[in-house]
Formats: sequence, C-alpha cells, structure tokens
Amino acid sequence: MPTECSIAPCCPAGSKLRKLITLTLGRFLFATAVFTLAACSSISLNTVPNKSANNQDGGRDTTGNLITEAQPRQEIYPDRIALLLPLSSQQRVSAQAVLDGFLAAHLGNPNAIESQIKIYDTGLIDAEKAYAQSVTDGADFIVGPLLKPSVETIERKAGFLPILALNFTQSNQPPPTGFFQFTLAPEDEAAEIARHAIKKGAATAIAMVPADDWGIRLLSSFQSEFEELGGKLLQFRTYGAETKDFSANITELLNLTNSDQRHRRLTANLRVPVEFEPRRRQDVDTIFVAALPSAGRMLAPQFRFHFAGDIPTYATSDVYVPGKNEGNGDLNGILVTETPWVLAPHPDTEKLKAELKRYWPDQAPSLARLHSLGFDAHRLIPLLYKQSEQFTSISGLSGNLILEADGRIRRSLPMGQFRNGDLVLLGTDALP
Repeated sequence: MPTECSIAPCCPAGSKLRKLITLTLGRFLFATAVFTLAACSSISLNTVPNKSANNQDGGRDTTGNLITEAQPRQEIYPDRIALLLPLSSQQRVSAQAVLDGFLAAHLGNPNAIESQIKIYDTGLIDAEKAYAQSVTDGADFIVGPLLKPSVETIERKAGFLPILALNFTQSNQPPPTGFFQFTLAPEDEAAEIARHAIKKGAATAIAMVPADDWGIRLLSSFQSEFEELGGKLLQFRTYGAETKDFSANITELLNLTNSDQRHRRLTANLRVPVEFEPRRRQDVDTIFVAALPSAGRMLAPQFRFHFAGDIPTYATSDVYVPGKNEGNGDLNGILVTETPWVLAPHPDTEKLKAELKRYWPDQAPSLARLHSLGFDAHRLIPLLYKQSEQFTSISGLSGNLILEADGRIRRSLPMGQFRNGDLVLLGTDALP
C-alpha cells in the first residue's frame, strides 16, 4: 500500500521545523521527521515560450543549447504527486537519500507546501502496480521509479500522466507524451569532459576504460562528443576488473613500447651500453580515464610514472567517494567532473547541507549526489507539469539541467582538480 504524506502548512513559511509523519508501509511502521531548510525558498528559472517548429534553429548559443531569457515565474505544483521509490529493497539506502533530498526541496518551497505526496514503495509492490495504483489514486504527476528495469516497465504504460522517471531507458524510440527522464548519468560527465578538453585546446585524446558495459558506455559518450566538436580519439585500451598493473596498456597507448624497441636495436647495433630515457608519443593532447576509486588511485600514478604527468588527464566523479579522502593524494592533478552540490555549492546549499547533517548525522557524505537528484527532481515538477511554458535549462544542485527533445534531462557540470588530496573547483578560465 502507498505511504501517504499529507503535508499541511502547520508552521509559518521560513520557520526551521516542520514535521512529516510517514505512515504504514506494508507490515512496517516507521516515522520520519523532516525539517524545513532555509535554502531555495524561491527559484528563478530560465524559460522561453513555446516556438513553432520552423524556428527550431534560431536562438542558439555556440554550444548548441537554446539561449533562454531569465523570467521569474510563479511555480505551479500539482495537487497530488506520486513518488515511486524502492524504499525496502536492496537499493533502500540510495532510495532514502533521494527521498530526503526530495522532501527537503518540498518542505523548503512555500509554492509546493499545499501539494499532497503519496510515496509508493516499489520494493514491496512492483513498479507497474505502483504506477497503476497512483493513477487510480488520482495522482496529477508521478516522480520515479528509480531503477532502470522499473523505468522501462513504466515507459510502456505511460501516456496518462506526466512522469519524471529517475533513470534512463535503453530505448531509442520516441518516448510517450509527458514521459521525462532524469538521472545522474555518468555519460553526461564523459560528454562534459570532452567539451572541457576541446575548450582548453585539445585536438587529440587517448582513453583507458574498464572492459565492461559501464566503461564502454562512457568511452562512447566521450568519443561521440569529442569528435563531434572536432577532436579525434587516437587510441583506447580496456582493462579487467582485477587489474592492478596497468603498465602494458599504458606503454601501448603512449607508444613507449616502440621507444624501448628502438633502444634495444641501437644497443645491439653499437654493441655498447647506451644511456636511454623512454620517449612517449607527442601527439596526445588529453587522456580520458573511466575508473572506480581503487583503480583510479593506481592508474593516475602509473600514468605519471610513464612520462604522461604533463598531459591533462580527466576522470568522471566515480573515481573517488565524497567524504572519504584516504588515498586521494594519488589522484593529484586529475581533472574530475562533479555536481555543484559537492563541488560548487551556493551559500544556501551550505545551509541545506548543514541542516541535513544536523538532523541526520549518520548520513554518509557519499550520498550527497543522490540528495541533489531528489532535490532537483522536485524542482523540475512545475516546469514539466502541463508545460504552459517550455523550459530549456535551469541551474540545479546536480548540474545545469537541460531538457532535450527526447524528454531526457541532461546535465552539464563544473570541473574540479585534485590538489593535495582535495578536489578543488576550477575557475571558468582556469587552465588544467
């Protein structure tokens, strides 16, 4: 059965505390106190009126995004919002973090406080039943589900209500009307890296990625964006999950193998020892790496050891865990994409994080990105609901959010660099 959260304006707007009681979930009863936060009590959005199809090429900036005119607008939230999350599944920690961010946004926004939220636990009932039940219950807008298989199930049923799914499907078919998709896609980060590298003058790249679906998807996203912008991926290598010694792959990527072979031939021909320092290839402008923390902390020093320390090297945010700094010194010099929530917070965001830490001290910093996903999902609702105006982009806590023609919401993100073991925000004009 759904968990119904009826949120009434029991406290004055701007007050620090509102209590939300979460009711029965199946046989389990639990209560959660959710507190209002000072951040984002009002939001300015970039909007543009709907345009005719014959003007689709007008009004674009040099990156291809629609140029928008900042217009403060009255946010209109639907009366009844359904939230589908797997709160009692193996993914419950992630789902709860998304929920916390969503409710923080809801309770901190006076324009939304009259809306009623019903939470459907897709860990207890499958997503298809939860969707059907939310329609029966009179929902005006659905947020979720969170997991990819559930999203793909819902997509086949969609069309009755506007839906903001919290993952991407694998389908290349046009989505149903009112079906939107938003998630923390690592592919967005790989594309952001390509754009940043091109902006800094890179024309060529090499890459090292895991030999799995995740690694290949990131490589494809990086290569597609990099080459569309005029760059060229010269070469890439893949590595296995248990790899610790990357020297063979790195020497091949940097053509150090050829350099060593030339040394051996010269020594053999002269029949005397020859002092030698390997020379890497000189046609590489940038390096793209896809790696989890354990592999990333081994890869970065090995690239430096093999004479590539002066080549700008990029990785997605998967290369480290926020709040866990042990071993991050090995990542020094690596350029990393990250959410504004983690890397470039606004003073209001700092207030929000302080409140979350105060009331939920056990919340792991590693969940911060999922908090931003929930927070931004809530902020997107009035922009997608009825769509009397078509938004093109807004600044969110998970990135700058851009609505594409296929209903997917893509992110552009700030760039940081590891220095002395800490990820530091790069200025807009900072060179790697």
